[in-house]
Amino acid sequence: MSGAAAAAVEGNATLTTDYVWRGSSQSDGDPAAQAGVKLGSESGWYASVWGSGVSFQPDNGARSEFDVVAGWGGALGQDWALDVNLTRYLYPSSTVDLNWTELNSTLTWQQRY
Repeated sequence: MSGAAAAAVEGNATLTTDYVWRGSSQSDGDPAAQAGVKLGSESGWYASVWGSGVSFQPDNGARSEFDVVAGWGGALGQDWALDVNLTRYLYPSSTVDLNWTELNSTLTWQQRY
C-alpha cells in the first residue's frame, strides 16, 4: 500500500445560556458548557463525540450528555449530496435509562434544500 489516508480533525466549544434541543430545554433554563471533536476522512466517513451539561425536571440524576456519532457524507453528483449517520445519546449519571440511538439522514439539492 502506498500513501496514507488524509484525515481532518475539528473541534468546538460553547457556553450557552440554555441548551435547547428540538424545542425543549435540556438544561432546565440554565447555562450549559458544551464541547465536541470530529474526525473526518477524505472518503466522507466521519466520527464525532460531543458533550453538554444537562439538567432535567423532574430530576433523574443526569448531569451530562454525550453524543457519539459515526457516519458518511458526500456528493452524489453535481447537484446532490447525502449525509447518513448513526448517533448514540448517552446520559452516564442518570438514575433511569435515558440512553438511545437514532439513525439520521440528510439529502441536499444544490446546497439549499
